[in-house]
Amino acid sequence: MSILKVMLADDHEVVRMGLRMVLEQVPDTQIVAEVGSADEAIRLCETHQPHVVIMDIRMPPGSSGIDACRTITERWNHIQVVMLTSFADAICAGAVGYVLKQAGTGELVQVFDEVRQGAALLDPSITRRVLAMMRRRVRIHLIPLRP
Repeated sequence: MSILKVMLADDHEVVRMGLRMVLEQVPDTQIVAEVGSADEAIRLCETHQPHVVIMDIRMPPGSSGIDACRTITERWNHIQVVMLTSFADAICAGAVGYVLKQAGTGELVQVFDEVRQGAALLDPSITRRVLAMMRRRVRIHLIPLRP
């Protein structure tokens, strides 16, 4: 199996340290960069060409994680972004996954295994909300077959 190159993008150093500690235990995974801003993440994607970027949504100053996710997935379609956050906008920006910050280490390791295999992920705690939102949108646009 090839090495999975990962970039960590979070403005909280403690969060990055924790992620690094967890991911260093995952076989065939290499942290290629750690950044504290969305703008740095965009800039270093060019240099490091990670396979996966774990990105927080809110990172001052400059671009938000959402904007950076959108830019990264548009410029480098081979880079997958997993949002580590408590917001659902990540999926609309092009992220392949959504993981809550309160996820346990086992869950985070499982996310990487699934992303490596090409899966798209939603944290179980938001699945119901996403499905409800989709149902509402479908109902609004549905035209009844019979009066």
